[in-house]
Amino acid sequence: MYSSWRRFQFFQKRVLPSGDAPPAAGDDAARLHEQGVPVVCAAAGRGQLVFGDGQGVVRVVDRDRIVTEFQAHDSVTHVIRVSHRNVLVTVGVDLERDLSPAAIKLWHMDQTEGDPVLAHEIRPFTSDKVQAAPITCVAVQDDLSHIAIGLGNGAVLLLVGDILRGRYKTYRLRHNGPCVTSVHFASSSVLFLTTTSSVSSVQVLVAGHPETMLDAADGCDMHCSAVSDTGALVVGRPSGIFFFELDDVGPCYGFESRKRSLHWFHAYLVTVSDHKSDPSKHELTVYDLRNKFIAFSGVFDAIAHVLIEWGALIVVPQHSPRKLIELTESDLTTKMDMLFKRNLFPIAISLAQSQALDQSFVMEIVKRYGDHLYEKGDYHGAMREYLDTVTPGTAYVEPSYVIRKYLDARLSDDLTAYLEALHSNSCATKLHTTLLLNCFTRAKLDEKLTAFLSNTKSNKFDVDNAIQVCMSAGYLDHALQLATKNGRTDAAIKILLAMGDFAAVCLFISKLPFEEAEACLRLHGHLLFEEAPEQTSALLERLCTEFAPSLDGKTKHRANPDEFIHLFVGRPDDLRKFLESIVAKIPNSSSTVYTTLLEVYLRSVDPSQLSSPGGTSDKILRLLSTQQTKYDPELALVLVKRYKFTAGVLFLYQKLKLYLDILEHHFQCNDANEILETCIYYGDEEPNLWLRALSYFADNARHSSNAESIQQVLRHIQETRLLPPLMVIQILSRNQSIPLAIVKDFLLQSLTYEQSLLDDDRRRIDEYRAETADIRAKIERLETQPVSFQATTCSECNAMLSEPPVIHFLCMHSYHERCMENMQTTAAGVAHCTICYADYKKIVEIDESMKASASDHEAFFHKLHDADDGFAAVAEYFGRGIVEGLQTTATTTTSARLHHDRPSI
Repeated sequence: MYSSWRRFQFFQKRVLPSGDAPPAAGDDAARLHEQGVPVVCAAAGRGQLVFGDGQGVVRVVDRDRIVTEFQAHDSVTHVIRVSHRNVLVTVGVDLERDLSPAAIKLWHMDQTEGDPVLAHEIRPFTSDKVQAAPITCVAVQDDLSHIAIGLGNGAVLLLVGDILRGRYKTYRLRHNGPCVTSVHFASSSVLFLTTTSSVSSVQVLVAGHPETMLDAADGCDMHCSAVSDTGALVVGRPSGIFFFELDDVGPCYGFESRKRSLHWFHAYLVTVSDHKSDPSKHELTVYDLRNKFIAFSGVFDAIAHVLIEWGALIVVPQHSPRKLIELTESDLTTKMDMLFKRNLFPIAISLAQSQALDQSFVMEIVKRYGDHLYEKGDYHGAMREYLDTVTPGTAYVEPSYVIRKYLDARLSDDLTAYLEALHSNSCATKLHTTLLLNCFTRAKLDEKLTAFLSNTKSNKFDVDNAIQVCMSAGYLDHALQLATKNGRTDAAIKILLAMGDFAAVCLFISKLPFEEAEACLRLHGHLLFEEAPEQTSALLERLCTEFAPSLDGKTKHRANPDEFIHLFVGRPDDLRKFLESIVAKIPNSSSTVYTTLLEVYLRSVDPSQLSSPGGTSDKILRLLSTQQTKYDPELALVLVKRYKFTAGVLFLYQKLKLYLDILEHHFQCNDANEILETCIYYGDEEPNLWLRALSYFADNARHSSNAESIQQVLRHIQETRLLPPLMVIQILSRNQSIPLAIVKDFLLQSLTYEQSLLDDDRRRIDEYRAETADIRAKIERLETQPVSFQATTCSECNAMLSEPPVIHFLCMHSYHERCMENMQTTAAGVAHCTICYADYKKIVEIDESMKASASDHEAFFHKLHDADDGFAAVAEYFGRGIVEGLQTTATTTTSARLHHDRPSI
């Protein structure tokens, strides 16, 4: 299988000239090699190559071949270049101290001159708990928070913390076992371990550092493992290449050979293995596992190291240190040209996709592949490629370019497949839909046509055009299916109407959402009423009460019945049933519904039958009297008057509180009993009813002898004093046929009442005169006779008035002068008695208010105009002091001064 992978030379090999070669691998390296001091370790990173030799010297070579070197150890075994920080980690042996010879050093590489600065040194075997053993492998996290150390005795140490500053802890992940061949940090939390007999992973951020055994049967040799760009561990064994994830085994590839080292370069796996025929040579192979081809293979002299830097592979030969070999990847254009020349379009497509190139570039390759197959006569294969150029929302190849190639009737199957792809990816136009439907109908692909129209992704094509094509071709069932499935309500209804199935139209509308069902009934209601009146009326009733679509059944809505009443023109019975159902289910319906129902009732009965009880008359009265009924009473009154429904007229008069109109109705009927009943029932709210009744009886000669009725009216007027007796006599005098005996009792009672009022007024006048005389005498005494103050305690503090000064008021209240200090004075600066001042102030305010209103002539004339008794209004203003010399004013002012004269000391 793997031997069939195509081989390419996508890497250009270049031997670096000796003058360009770094000294570490040039003259000095050669000299050391000649002296038996080989380059034992190498690393790369941050634009530099790093070499370590057996004498502990580390040499750093940059891109410009500038070499710096320094003595790191007595002997160096490992060098690691930290990529995220400018730090170099070296592992070696130092023998000049008493400490354990194994040492790990961290060097700052920021110096431009002089040797690097040693940032920190780690002696992993200073503790008795850790048994000394050769360090076989080391891994360092880029942020220097973790260092993993593998030992020859199977132990694994993990250093965790701020290692650069020496603040870390040491954990033993393993104590012993087979020799550890590699340690790799796949991420900040995952560490892979390999030994000669096992593969495992460790979660370094979890307490206890749990280890998962991935392969307990086999491991790998030194340098035969690497971490891929996806974070997977790649292990090379003689039998093949094996991938391992954090907790599972990945794929494997049967690349059989004895591996010397494994590396990962971009998306390539790089292996160095023994040459099959020449043991002194190695074979370097670059695999593109994703696209399944070999990007490069070459035979080299024994390879010591393979470094990845400067965007290339740097091969360091083992026995020819002067010959550094650089493998540079060819650019994409060169690769594509090579593939196109060999017509290897599938590999070109796969390679382009793996490079994350622009999709249009990839699709151009696919198109070229399709054209290649079409020219060879492989029409079906070409169509497979053309189909790949159609993606959701975009057809990278102009559809007309492909369609023209397949217009031959023999290729209709391929054309149909292409058109289906356009529709399923929303790339089709109306013409494409038409062409596809024609392909289905010409080939009699009824099943495909049905499937196409019922496809859940039919929104990927022009549904409206498909419906039109099906209708034109006579496929009404298919058109209906398509319209129904895709929510084309108008089209579906038009199709059903064209089929003449009006009951189905009503059923279809009943399944629609509320808003759509309402709109459809507005548009097609007249036609549906003509063809399917029962179903339409039932649907409309449900729409206006509690409409829940049949497919939902939960969400309920209500339409406004007012907007559909016009559909019942010429159908009074259907309208009556509809409105009765509405008001029964929705008592709080609009006034239009109730008013329309009232008019339907009134129209449905002969006017001569409206006065008879029972039947429709009772329905009308129930409709008018129900408290939940919402109608326009004034409009209803017009209707019942128009149709001469007396009971309804009287009810609405009462509802609108038109009591005078009720009385006028009874006047017209000359029904004295009803007139009196109306006055008794509504007279408290409308007293003028009694006056109108009195005028009616006075003006109507036929009621002149109805003494009982007239006397009942007169009794109520006399009790409530609605009119003066004189005005009552004037009204009754208009009917000369009314005998005096009828009004005799009224006159006697009125005169008696008036005489009692006169007697009361005379009595009060005498009382006021006596009170006025007494006040005048009191004022006279105060002005002409001395006053003796006999109070012994202060009216404020209740203390004895034993020491002057003492203030006495004429109201006979006395105070210490000190108690008067905080008391307020009047506006004139006169002190006042705090006990009596409240009453005095009230009298003064009343007096000022009366004087102010007396001067408001406009208010006086308004009151005189509105008053029933003008004389009483004038008398009231005289009492308010409109004449300054009135005795009442003088008396009031003198009385007030009785309590507030100047104090005496």
